[in-house]
Amino acid sequence: MKEGCGVKSILRIINISTKAVLSRMLRISKAIKVPYFDKQGCTFEVDEMFIKIANGEHQNWLIYGIERVTKSLIDFVIGGRTKENIS
Repeated sequence: MKEGCGVKSILRIINISTKAVLSRMLRISKAIKVPYFDKQGCTFEVDEMFIKIANGEHQNWLIYGIERVTKSLIDFVIGGRTKENIS
């Protein structure tokens, strides 16, 4: 994923099952911790992008916040495009 490959590309490259790739992705994502930072004096940017998950029946968005100077990822959420997810 780091090199921009999708799940299908990873399957072909390392010749493992879809279930193995997805379970590893879930395990790694659960280990990600939100970084600690000093909020005073920081400026943040929030952006969003449409993503297609599974068969694409629902509209899903990746909404994320970054610190403007260091470009550090502050937080992210995958879900609907709602005020609750943006705030």
